[in-house]
Amino acid sequence: MYLSYESAMKIQIFLAGILVFSLIGCGEKETEEEENEPAVETPQIECPSSWTEENGIWLDPSLCVAWSNRASSSMNWDDANDYCNGLSEGGFSEWTLPTIGQLTDLAVREHPLEEVEGDLWSSTLDQTGLIETTNLMQPGMTILLDKSSSAFVYCVFP
Repeated sequence: MYLSYESAMKIQIFLAGILVFSLIGCGEKETEEEENEPAVETPQIECPSSWTEENGIWLDPSLCVAWSNRASSSMNWDDANDYCNGLSEGGFSEWTLPTIGQLTDLAVREHPLEEVEGDLWSSTLDQTGLIETTNLMQPGMTILLDKSSSAFVYCVFP
């Protein structure tokens, strides 16, 4: 079965119209959604020249981050993540677990944070799925823990 030239052209024009209409419709939809969504701005901290306590949290002059107060008890890694993600402290609400690099850096400097006799959770996983932890009283030493183990928590922003 063969189509006439005229029929083939009508089909091409019809399909092109559907394509253009779909593209225009998608573009308008995305634009409308973008216009209706409020711009979300993450609050920023000003990097202080020395350790500064502000609104109950500590601003770190070296890493330019804020450190939360320590959680009142030790917990497993999933609970630690939930704790930081749900934390609202010092006017900030986008807290996370610190990386092992942030904790290691903190351990080798003088800092005003409450000393913890035990390991602190980080957000850093090794290749085997274990979590890297550190102890602020033993600078430079990291220990791998299973997510179900118990450790203490400081959260960091941003």
